Amino acid sequence: MLGFLILGTGASLISGSVFFALIKDSFLTALFGLVCLGSLLGARPLMFYIIRQFVAGDDPARIEWWNGLWEYPSFSSALRFVTAMWGIVYIAEALVRVGFALIFLPQSS
Repeated sequence: MLGFLILGTGASLISGSVFFALIKDSFLTALFGLVCLGSLLGARPLMFYIIRQFVAGDDPARIEWWNGLWEYPSFSSALRFVTAMWGIVYIAEALVRVGFALIFLPQSS
């Protein structure tokens, strides 16, 4: 993450592009959205692991309990839905940000 921030800032300074400076964060946002959507193809979606860290931390008993919840169809489908929504919303946000930069950035003649 830090590498992307440094790379984006450096590219903005080198290019001198205000447009690029405004949209550089959209690349990370869209990438996270794509990772969320891509994780739906795996055994468990990304949000399963992210939420597990908040709920169970590093407690082995709570991790085992959380992992066991995956056997309930309503739980697994809810986490797949949440992951899909996060992915869609993050990609939409990135597109809206780029769209606003295109619309509201003064065009040079």
